[in-house]
Amino acid sequence: MRLRLGLAATVLAALAASALVTAPSSAQSAPAAAQENLIVNGDFAEGVAPWTATAGVGLEVVDGQLCAAIPGGTAWPGELIVNQGDLALTAGENYTLTFTARASRTLYTQPVVRSTTAGSADFAKRIQLTTTAQTLSFVFTANATGTAGYFRFNAGGHAQPWTLCMDDVSLTGGAGAPPPDLGPDSFVDEFDTGVDNVFWYTPDGYNNGSHQNCQFNAANVATSSGVLTLSLDDTPYGDRSYSCGAIQTSERYGYGTYETRMQAGRASGTNSSLFSYIGPYNGYPHDEIDFEVLGKDPTNVDLNSWVNGSSRGPWVKDIGYDTSTQWVDFAWIWEPDRLRFYINGQLVEDVTDPADIPTNRQQVFTMIWGSDTLTGWMGEFVYPGAPVTAEYEYVAFTRAGDECQFATSVACDVDVPPVTDSFVDDFDTLNTSRWAVSHGWNNGTVMNCIWDRAQVVASGGALNLSFAKKTIGDRQYACSEVQHREKLGYGVYEARVKGVAGSGLMSSFFSWVGAGTSSPEEAIDFIKLLGVDTGRVKFDTWINAQTQAAVFRDLPVPFDQGYIDYGVDWSATRLDFYVNGQLVYSITDPAKIPDRETNMFLNIWGSETTPEMGTFEDPGGTVTFQVDRVAYTAPGDDCQFTGSIACASTALLTADFETGTTTGWTTVGGTWNTTPDEGSLVYRQTSTSGEAIAHTGDATWQDYAVELRAKVKTANGNAGVLFRYADAGNFYMYRLNASSQRAELYKRVDGTFTLVASQPMTVYVDRFYDLRVEITGEHVDAFVDDIQRINWTNPVDQLNAGRIGLRTYSSGAHFDDIVVSS
Repeated sequence: MRLRLGLAATVLAALAASALVTAPSSAQSAPAAAQENLIVNGDFAEGVAPWTATAGVGLEVVDGQLCAAIPGGTAWPGELIVNQGDLALTAGENYTLTFTARASRTLYTQPVVRSTTAGSADFAKRIQLTTTAQTLSFVFTANATGTAGYFRFNAGGHAQPWTLCMDDVSLTGGAGAPPPDLGPDSFVDEFDTGVDNVFWYTPDGYNNGSHQNCQFNAANVATSSGVLTLSLDDTPYGDRSYSCGAIQTSERYGYGTYETRMQAGRASGTNSSLFSYIGPYNGYPHDEIDFEVLGKDPTNVDLNSWVNGSSRGPWVKDIGYDTSTQWVDFAWIWEPDRLRFYINGQLVEDVTDPADIPTNRQQVFTMIWGSDTLTGWMGEFVYPGAPVTAEYEYVAFTRAGDECQFATSVACDVDVPPVTDSFVDDFDTLNTSRWAVSHGWNNGTVMNCIWDRAQVVASGGALNLSFAKKTIGDRQYACSEVQHREKLGYGVYEARVKGVAGSGLMSSFFSWVGAGTSSPEEAIDFIKLLGVDTGRVKFDTWINAQTQAAVFRDLPVPFDQGYIDYGVDWSATRLDFYVNGQLVYSITDPAKIPDRETNMFLNIWGSETTPEMGTFEDPGGTVTFQVDRVAYTAPGDDCQFTGSIACASTALLTADFETGTTTGWTTVGGTWNTTPDEGSLVYRQTSTSGEAIAHTGDATWQDYAVELRAKVKTANGNAGVLFRYADAGNFYMYRLNASSQRAELYKRVDGTFTLVASQPMTVYVDRFYDLRVEITGEHVDAFVDDIQRINWTNPVDQLNAGRIGLRTYSSGAHFDDIVVSS
């Protein structure tokens, strides 16, 4: 067999390693060396023990590697194993499995980890080994807690004997979240060396129901000269008078491009096909995508899709020639919102109705079969007196986002982007496949209510989460919550919501994940809206149930008076919190930033025991937390809606001084250092004599925006931001002046200051103001607390580029949360 994997799988070792680095929640995970290796004698320095194998498999240590002589002649992978047992794993814990392995020839095998001997495997992946040793690494989450777990290679399923050699096997806890499950790798199977029984399963000894007049028989599957041949013949098998052939992939595949080159059988009542399928036997709804050539007329092909057991076609297409005597290329491209069918590279059917597009991953099948009963569709079955055959030169799959797998692939000419977790939900309806509704329980004695699904309603284009007087169990009130079903990691989280006023009530949008043995409980409070104080929002992070960075920020309007847009940009090294698109708070200490994938929640609830929520007061009726929109944008994805903070310009520089350092800043006069202020560290200037400047950035910056928080600390003092700073004698300055009670824009050229624009405003001492200035060409727009104060164009071509800075004159000031964006 020559089974070629795509680019991703060809460099599997590199990809596996990069998955650990770039996965949304694993970039800050502890290195494996810091964790106990659950594998005993993984470097085989002590010989073979405690490794074991199935009888007939020979184990020996050769050149520091454990080599297993695997007999041939087995039908499925689990018939022969190389194993280490008595592993103790904990449910919910993330583990990293790493090993180096090679084979005596290129083939597929399957490493497996189980936490218990019952239930499904915690980790199982079919991998391709070659004669060159590869170091592979995988992250997974344990399904159960147990001390009888094991790691093994399922090494059977091969007709010919082979040798497996491995080294440096480790299994460690404390990993970051597993990378997104993109599904199996791309592949092309040209059947040069037979059917790989690890990659493919060959049905034998059963049929698909009473409509089928043949029994699947492994003897009806053969390969020769790089061609797979499936046959239907008159060999009685089981309770059927005929035998037929099929193969199916061992794994289930998702969005991407599926292709084959085939010749169909010619005989009325027969069906030659390439299709994908999943169904109730596998624990899923019946989803299917088909190319089916009916032997009564192999010049046509039936295209079809099945969604939850409902046929959406067929769409019958004229191929233009007899495919029982000539090869034909079939392909379909399956995406979440589109299904396209191709014949010989030409698009023949484009399905765009979501109701007609399957959503569940499926196994890939090639098959020939017959029927005595489906005469209206397949024609009367007539056995022609000799085997009817369907032949396949190749079967290929290109995962969405991967490079095409061979030169003539449809995927080479059609861009199929990778599938993403990104989404926007406007709540025209409640999508229960995305959101789970909490019901019949609560989070403990802190709550005076029970989650009640009746309080969760999508109507009027909003998700309505209510709090109501209603006795449920031992509580007198009903409250409401929804939870995103899939865990998400780093990225941009956004919600447009209208909160609820009322002492003792809280409306919130947050993420949370429970603790594992070596992984802490973690949470991010994207927003906490305390009904006792409708003018502020609370942000925080939690690690090991300990608050890390709680802070309140003022809102432009009370949160119960209208919708407000909130957003959080979460990365390994930074958490930025936004209100109505403006950055209001940042956390840059990685120790305070969660790094595990979490579930997202929205809820409203009440408490009679939480001081910060105020003394509980019965709201006097039902009150509703309204959610107009929720969105998530994964790192690297396009923003999900117009106005999303994920659409924002690229940040050139950020500084919130939380580490207490001011590396990169250059000062000219004054006394500059960091100090606590309102729960975070800020950059302060304390001298009250003369000019004080601190500057940073890039002298080549031209068009950009600067935003920051500034506080005048001295009566009649001032605080300014500099931009296009070339040196101490050449720059623009936008400042708050408590003495003149104005917002002022100056230019300084060759040491000469000129006031070019100003606007009266009340400037209070010891209060933070949000400043923003934007310069494009010679034009300047300047804002205070989102209100535009200055709109001015320099009539002279000067001050074309420069850094940013901070300035005071005979005045103390505090500065924080500086962001420069292109």
